[in-house]
Amino acid sequence: MAMVFIEEITETQYEKAVRLKREGNDAFKRRANAKAKSCYSQALQILEEERDCKAADARCSPPLKATLLSNRCQVYLALDALDDALRDATASVGAAPSWPKAHHRLGSVHMRAGAYSLALESYERARGLDPEDAECAKACARAHDAMAESGLLTEEANPTGAPAEAEKMEELPVAAEKVVEEEPPAAPVTEVAAAVQPSVVAREAAAAPVEEAAARADGVEGAPRYEVALTAAALHEAGVAECVVTVWLPRVESMSQLDVEISSQRLHLKAAGLYELDVELPKPVCDTQAKARFAGKGARKGTLTMRVPLAAHG
Repeated sequence: MAMVFIEEITETQYEKAVRLKREGNDAFKRRANAKAKSCYSQALQILEEERDCKAADARCSPPLKATLLSNRCQVYLALDALDDALRDATASVGAAPSWPKAHHRLGSVHMRAGAYSLALESYERARGLDPEDAECAKACARAHDAMAESGLLTEEANPTGAPAEAEKMEELPVAAEKVVEEEPPAAPVTEVAAAVQPSVVAREAAAAPVEEAAARADGVEGAPRYEVALTAAALHEAGVAECVVTVWLPRVESMSQLDVEISSQRLHLKAAGLYELDVELPKPVCDTQAKARFAGKGARKGTLTMRVPLAAHG
């Protein structure tokens, strides 16, 4: 068997900002407001100071900066810091003027401050950008009712949308399943452990279907799992088909914990003191040309990806 050199993947600054946002969301759900505010503020500072981060964020919709400002605004609302909340909500709208959630958040700040006419304007902008959002309609109705009670509307004015319901703290920051736009885009293949693209797997599926299985590791909690895929030669500039093995390794934090060996038809992996794993390869490979990368940080933490060309006779 040949020993495999493993390249460890470090976390980019943009990935760090994304991670801090996720940690802030988790802290907010636990009502750890100080921790959430700190995470959002650190992420915003990274975006502000790192030129590469600004370029990456400019390609996102909505920008990560806008979601961070919106989420920190909600923390300030929970802390009843209305001036800070208004500043962040206004900045979020400025960073993403076509994002409905930014206008909705600004409307919520105005409502809390008793500026009901401004709240209605913000809610109506949000509804104009997303007419199908029922929450926007309810928010408009809530602002309209507040204006009516305060004498700012005539009796003939019609409410916009359905009767309002009180906002729930747990709805914010926006859950991933409700607003897909808040999720950061997948990192480029060059920055993470060479993820196998679905199109690659599909093209090879007829000849060699993707194999996925949980590794056998008796008595070990959180056993590793792996996926093996064959890629078509036409998809590579060198015109060489590859075998790609992706292994998810629980409790492995550094490549120093790993020993990886490969033969023409088998991969053997050992995580010191944790478990061992044997993967049978579907076709013979050029084991001396294997390349592996290990993600010790970031969203793909604990993931080992190995790419190795198929043998010519395979």
